[in-house]
Amino acid sequence: MGEGVSYAKVEVRVILPEGARNVRFETEVPLVAVEETLHRTFMDTVGRTTLKLTAMNVVDEARDKPLIVTYDYPFSAAFRKPITIFLGVMAVFVTAWGIGMLDVSIGKPS
Repeated sequence: MGEGVSYAKVEVRVILPEGARNVRFETEVPLVAVEETLHRTFMDTVGRTTLKLTAMNVVDEARDKPLIVTYDYPFSAAFRKPITIFLGVMAVFVTAWGIGMLDVSIGKPS
């Protein structure tokens, strides 16, 4: 990259793990806007916390400035997706077993 480059608008989007709470960040770059939203993807139950930081007129020297993001991750959040998948697979097997137990014969019972 060339020296002395400036950027009119910079947007940084940080997508955290599903279940992240109490999100905090630190940066030395002056920010114009900070937005915290939920980003839903395939197999998410509650969505992933997304932190969107916007800065205007950023000079080249700011590219080496640190961005530190901290958050709390509860123990139960690590097991949310495996439990959801397990319960979904069990529901499919129970449904298949229930349908297999139905008597669909056309003749009279003997």
